[in-house]
Amino acid sequence: MNKKTMAIIAASSIIGATLLAESKQTVDGTVVPMVTMDIGYGLDQLYKGFIDYVMPAGTFFYGPVYDSKGNCVREGDIIATINPDYAKLQYQAASLAYKSAKDQYERDLKSGEAVSKRALVADQISMLQAEATSQMSKIILENVCTLRARFNGYVNEVKFAGGWASGLPATINVSQLDPIYISIPITESVASQTFNYNTPVTVYPTSDKIGAEPVGYIQGRSADHKSGNLLILVNNKPLPPPVKLTDANGKKIPVLHTWCPVIEMGGFTNYQYDEDSVIVSKHSLFGKDGDYYVWMVEDSKSGIAGKGMNYLNKVKKVAVNTDGKIISVPSYVGMVTFTPKDEKIKDIDGMILLSNQDCPSDLKDGDTICLYAGMYTFMPGDKVKVDIGPTPGVIQ
Repeated sequence: MNKKTMAIIAASSIIGATLLAESKQTVDGTVVPMVTMDIGYGLDQLYKGFIDYVMPAGTFFYGPVYDSKGNCVREGDIIATINPDYAKLQYQAASLAYKSAKDQYERDLKSGEAVSKRALVADQISMLQAEATSQMSKIILENVCTLRARFNGYVNEVKFAGGWASGLPATINVSQLDPIYISIPITESVASQTFNYNTPVTVYPTSDKIGAEPVGYIQGRSADHKSGNLLILVNNKPLPPPVKLTDANGKKIPVLHTWCPVIEMGGFTNYQYDEDSVIVSKHSLFGKDGDYYVWMVEDSKSGIAGKGMNYLNKVKKVAVNTDGKIISVPSYVGMVTFTPKDEKIKDIDGMILLSNQDCPSDLKDGDTICLYAGMYTFMPGDKVKVDIGPTPGVIQ
């Protein structure tokens, strides 16, 4: 490349940068997740961990919600769980070991000179070690056995649907949806001269999304090393349901993002189950100690030909007969069987039940709820329009 050609290229870059800085430009953009990753899950060493629930692919999930004082008012959605039975036994054993070590240390401490200082130090070390083991067992039981979302996102793929996990297998692949990147055809070298945090940016969502509004640029940008494009960070809000969310009495209608369809298992195509067998996720059960009930969504079906779900539905509290025990069903994880106690309730195949992971505590029989899996202002792969500039000039 000769000097004249290099001079022309350099001049073109400067002119392009100057135009971008001094006038508003409209460019095409593509929505790109800020993070896409595999999540490894399980327990290693003595207990490998039996994974008994993994959020299905195609599911939107939501992270924790905090109030203005920083208090968590809603925990993140459950992405996966490990059967806690073994962890409970470990915690019980560790707690007893700690109590025994503590009692021994306190007895020796009170005995005075009857116990040597060396023996007393050894007892204290044993007690502290037992305490640490007990605390670790409690953390495993309360936190590790339940994997909760830390951000808003989407399940791309389930890689380990359930069973004994050897080590930490890649269980699920997810993408973070809020905030999110917009990839625009501007190189980092041009952007470094003309594009800063003061540059006005407006990103317009696709026109087919009802309720979606344009957004601006927030602090945070990167470079896509594959395409050479600039990645700018924007807020990404879930879209509201396309229905009115107040009832006739002015009461706010809750929006529920997860639910549990009743799945038929009987029939001649599956001889392992009798004609009336149905299964449903364990998350559909409310109550305890044999006194169980479900929240049944009226006039909606899932998985039945010609049937579908409404946005707005009334719910009915239905007592059920079930032992609540998890059953092993191929291709399904964390399932239970049940039958309604009211014999008048028939045809429950495909019936939709509310999930105990996403249900208002003050729900009453006959209340109206909104079932809405959600969509975001920007989804990965969306093609958008982006207005950029002009960048403010320097005030002398």
